[in-house]
Amino acid sequence: MYSTFQEYVTEFGDDDLPMGGEARVVRAIERASRDANSYILAAGLDTPVIDPNAILDLQGPILDIARYLVYDNPSEAITNRYKNAIEWLVGLGTGRNRLRVAEKETRKSGFHNVRLVRS
Repeated sequence: MYSTFQEYVTEFGDDDLPMGGEARVVRAIERASRDANSYILAAGLDTPVIDPNAILDLQGPILDIARYLVYDNPSEAITNRYKNAIEWLVGLGTGRNRLRVAEKETRKSGFHNVRLVRS
């Protein structure tokens, strides 16, 4: 997980806790973290991310996604933040966005720029 319940409360306040409270928020953060891992892997980076600077970059989108997931009918503002977070993760997966890391180089794994041709 790239964030915690306490970070959720710090970001959005106690007034923004859904029905089901902490357990529901923790499940949403876990799901958002798993979703983020798929974009991180698409970028060719190893998961889970352990660099503290990179985790700080991920926390905002993770919390916005988690906040969206905990509500049955999220407000327009929450939905817009969710869409922006997903867009940022898509950019991460395509290489348009990058994570800050303490090291100068990021370690990559897998294939990049592979073109599949169906015959």
